[in-house]
Amino acid sequence: YNVPAGVYVGGVFPEGPAAKGGIAPGDFITAVEGQKVWSYAQIMRFLNRKGPGQPVKLEVIRPPRFEPLNFEITLAELPDI
Repeated sequence: YNVPAGVYVGGVFPEGPAAKGGIAPGDFITAVEGQKVWSYAQIMRFLNRKGPGQPVKLEVIRPPRFEPLNFEITLAELPDI
């Protein structure tokens, strides 16, 4: 079994930006804004350059078909902790 290159999505918050944008548990994020990614840290660097309400384009591979899919998510405000 070959694991695709990219960052595995273990879960998403049901009402969070990823879920609203079509990202699902089990997906592999392979690119952000057209740039290939292979680590969570890379994804966070891209997301930190944007602010709440801004769109972010993601390329995803979803098992079992492993065909590239394109999604756009809209970033949300981070909750106060």
